[in-house]
Amino acid sequence: MKKLCMTELLSGRQLERSMSIRRDEIERSVKRVLENAGVATAVDLGAELMKFTNNVTCRM
Repeated sequence: MKKLCMTELLSGRQLERSMSIRRDEIERSVKRVLENAGVATAVDLGAELMKFTNNVTCRM
């Protein structure tokens, strides 16, 4: 599994190709956090980071 991740998902070329995906997911995550901050709602950053990671991985 580690070899597959390193050669397919985390290769330099793939990381360059997925930059727009990561940028889009960062924007979405920040937007969710700011929306919650606007209404004084607590944000579970661990959960937000997990969502971010899962979304990026699924979109790759």
